[in-house]
Amino acid sequence: SVAFNPNDPLQFRGTALARGLDLLLRYQSKTYQSWLAYSYTKVDHRFESGGEAVVLAPDFNQLHRLNFTQMISLPNWEFSLNWHYSSGRPFTQPQGINETEQNGNIFYDLRYDLPNQNRLPANHRLDIAANYKFQQPSWRGKIGLSVYNVYNQYNAFDYDHYVLPP
Repeated sequence: SVAFNPNDPLQFRGTALARGLDLLLRYQSKTYQSWLAYSYTKVDHRFESGGEAVVLAPDFNQLHRLNFTQMISLPNWEFSLNWHYSSGRPFTQPQGINETEQNGNIFYDLRYDLPNQNRLPANHRLDIAANYKFQQPSWRGKIGLSVYNVYNQYNAFDYDHYVLPP
């Protein structure tokens, strides 16, 4: 409901500005590989509404992302470890509850201010994996085991808000 023409609700009038930086450091030897990858991304959507500029962050805008990956290769084994960190994505926090009455029934709905003015908490996790490679005369294969989020870190990727009437 921000900065659009009510006669054409699917056509927004505004601009977007995206800025970013990606950095990758990599080391590789015969049996060991390591990556350190960092991304900074800032995207702003700017709309004119009633003569004032409204700046909104898109849902996907994560300012910082960091990955640190280690891999060791042995004759029949591969082991890997990946630590991931990212800053929180934008979300819209409800500002209150509206109560309306229609035909003797009371309805409740959430009241919002501008979208995406808040950010979820940062999140991080550690993933590990092991693969065993085997070979027979006429075929070869690989079997693996991966553990995602080893230390069971709680990471919020979205918030859902509900109205529970009294």
